[in-house]
Amino acid sequence: MKQQTGIYFILFSILLLSCEEQIEWKISNYEEKLVVEGLITNERKAHPVKLSKTVAGLNKTPEKVTQASVKLSFNENVLTLIQNPANSGIYLTDSNFVGVVGPDYELEIILEKDTFTAQTQMVPVSNLSPVQFSEINDGNYYQLEYEPESSPSFTEHFYKWQDIQNDSAPFNARQTYYSLNTIDFNRELAPETEKIYFPSGTIIIRKKYSLTTDHATYLRSVLLETEWKGGLFDAPAGLAKTNISGGAVGYFSAHAVTTDTTFIE
Repeated sequence: MKQQTGIYFILFSILLLSCEEQIEWKISNYEEKLVVEGLITNERKAHPVKLSKTVAGLNKTPEKVTQASVKLSFNENVLTLIQNPANSGIYLTDSNFVGVVGPDYELEIILEKDTFTAQTQMVPVSNLSPVQFSEINDGNYYQLEYEPESSPSFTEHFYKWQDIQNDSAPFNARQTYYSLNTIDFNRELAPETEKIYFPSGTIIIRKKYSLTTDHATYLRSVLLETEWKGGLFDAPAGLAKTNISGGAVGYFSAHAVTTDTTFIE
């Protein structure tokens, strides 16, 4: 009887393996579009605008857009962004550029015979709340506790717990929290994200970015298709709202940023 059971198991395994079939995903009515990923902040640095094209299938590498003219206008100033590295599809301001609250910023992209534009503003950022964390495993590790902010924003957390005396050492973990001032069942019932536990002696660097109402709406539509996807109340799939004209997708944004560093003892 045992021998017969073993034969059945082998036959069942063969059937499972023989049923594997490669599936080619086909997207109907596909139209290639320009993808714009651009932002400026109140930090003194080179600010990027990344240009690429949409893809027609899963796991395909987007084509970089390397022949565009990219300009940034504000307060009667016009800056020409330079592609760097060459043929990367990444266009940069100079390294001394600093965005400020108040002006209207306009991005212009000329690609062959097409022109794409976007407008945005920078709104002030509120102060960071004190870091809150709780003990895990009888105090051997800790976990960050995050309370949503009162104004639309998102906050990046960078954790470093190895080689903490070496400022150039890489970060061990990174986490982003969003405060969009919306009530979303998708967010509350989304699949659980990875928890980060850190030891005493960890350095936590936080960067908080202000958000306009329109950009918060855009981020919400992206999160509904990504991090908040897979819950009990998934919304129908759809395109994220964009502020890029001319049929492009993506978003051009401006953020005021505030940063702090905390040493966990």
